[in-house]
Amino acid sequence: QSKRPTFDLVVLDEHLPDGKGIDLLRDGVFEDCAVLMISSDTDPELPGASLQTGAAFFLNKTQVRDPLFRPLVLGVIQRNRLQRALSAARLKAVRMETVKTLVATLRHEINNPLGAVMGAAYLIGSGADSTAQQREIAALVESSGNRIKHVLDELCRAVELETVTKGSQQVFHVPGDKPWK
Repeated sequence: QSKRPTFDLVVLDEHLPDGKGIDLLRDGVFEDCAVLMISSDTDPELPGASLQTGAAFFLNKTQVRDPLFRPLVLGVIQRNRLQRALSAARLKAVRMETVKTLVATLRHEINNPLGAVMGAAYLIGSGADSTAQQREIAALVESSGNRIKHVLDELCRAVELETVTKGSQQVFHVPGDKPWK
């Protein structure tokens, strides 16, 4: 997929050699761009239609020479840049919330079987009739399980998940779920 160029401002004339500027706006040609629509047309409906179709501002061509034209253009450009930055920040926040949810879900899904494996390793390693080899294997499983748990804890800290206490355990709150009391 090729990325379309992003412009700070598009100055669009209503009367083009091959059509109307407002039709380009309707077709979404300048989506995510600030559009300053201009025209020498005196149709009283044109300014409102241009704005409703997506133009940021409408000017008659005679106003292009006015002293306020330059500040208007700079203001429209600045507003468009701020809107793009705000959209990017919102998208980043949504992505981060998704990552947090996935990390918390992963931690939960790994903790359940990991707890069972570590519990079984403990029982095997601490049994009175356990052989030295069984105790060695149980210690290896416990060590590996603790490393996995440590990595999961660090991953949750890295995405700054909220911790809550459930029973006597510190656990991480999954965003969107009600916190435990």
